[in-house]
Amino acid sequence: GRAREVEDVSRLLAEHRLLTLTGVGGVGKTRLAQRAARTAGLLMRDGACWVELAEVTSPDVLPYAVVEGLGLAPVPPHLTPTDHLIGALHHREVLLVLDNCEHLAAACARLAHLLLDRTTGVRLLTTSRLPLGPGAERLYVVPPLPEDASLALLTDRAALLSEVSWSRDDLAHARAVIRRLDGLPLAIEFAARRLRALSPGQLLDRLDERLPLLSKGDPVAPERHRSLRAMLDWSHQLCTPAQQRLWARLSVFAGSISLDAAHAVWAEDRWKEDAGKEDAGKEERATGGRSGPEELLDAVDGLIDHSLLLTEPGDGAGRRYTMLETVREYGRDQLARGGDLEDARTRHLMWFRDRVLDVHDRWAGPGQAELLERLRHDLPNIRHAMEYGLRDGAGPAQTHAALDIARGLQWYWTATGTAGEGTDR
Repeated sequence: GRAREVEDVSRLLAEHRLLTLTGVGGVGKTRLAQRAARTAGLLMRDGACWVELAEVTSPDVLPYAVVEGLGLAPVPPHLTPTDHLIGALHHREVLLVLDNCEHLAAACARLAHLLLDRTTGVRLLTTSRLPLGPGAERLYVVPPLPEDASLALLTDRAALLSEVSWSRDDLAHARAVIRRLDGLPLAIEFAARRLRALSPGQLLDRLDERLPLLSKGDPVAPERHRSLRAMLDWSHQLCTPAQQRLWARLSVFAGSISLDAAHAVWAEDRWKEDAGKEDAGKEERATGGRSGPEELLDAVDGLIDHSLLLTEPGDGAGRRYTMLETVREYGRDQLARGGDLEDARTRHLMWFRDRVLDVHDRWAGPGQAELLERLRHDLPNIRHAMEYGLRDGAGPAQTHAALDIARGLQWYWTATGTAGEGTDR
């Protein structure tokens, strides 16, 4: 299921001396690097060398790990490990693969810069959940598996554990499972282990709580790959406090997210003017005391670097962002654990109430087609906001905001022939 990606990576390695495979945890960066290295290594005079960095915890140990991975002689007392490494590679033509660089990103960037600057025949292929940063770095974002490849992976892994004899309904449910799991190979493998005890339909019914459900990974895998939560915990630990806060806050969205909408749930105390000093202090610590537009943009850039926030073209009013559902659920869990879920959902509700009422007030003027398109992009979030405001136990202000949304959508429902949706609500 990765033939096209292997071809792309091989081509890019021929064009660039430093290529980083990046992407969300569990998307298959390591396996793609292994396949690409086998192909590209055949074209290098001295082949390819694989260095696993998952267990390397100190930047100072990095060059020693590479020396050991290359099978070089021990570092002489009169040389630094980096000088020893560069001397040994000076006349070699080799593909050096550094796997799992994200926790050593700065050290890997420095080493890559030195190797590119002081050797001529070394090419580097790295895997990392975030870019390393050198100017010569070419990024390749590893995409999730397409649906057919995801289904084949689920079926193959399930067949290793028990006999697979699925009905037509089972296959339909299995396809729904892999779509809910965003085509992430690691999550699909976790799901396959549950198919010994559950049918695909039963598994699908339980995916609203995927983090505790998908917790049985390969016992010999690295610790962070033994459960879905552990995989996301590792990504969370690599984020700054501001990025962690934004990840949690953006989890309340149901569809794509504009930068203005992100700011509505990010900005401090917009809807809670009477917030106590303790809550204010908590938010100040999470954002470094800053939550303005520039700080938000820095946090957005950081989540994009970590492949936790994806970008899409937008609607003419700026770029929009999305989250994989697996990433979103982890963020919601963090938000609930921190006691901030109601605040974030209320901010989300009030933002989309204001947005809908703004469109309603401008409906009779020019630009109706643009307003329709604007609401079309926001409709998943508008529905999500209404559901929150109309739920059992909603506060009066929340219910009133949801009813304001319903009133503001009257023209939209009429123009699009979907008035029945308003009646149903």
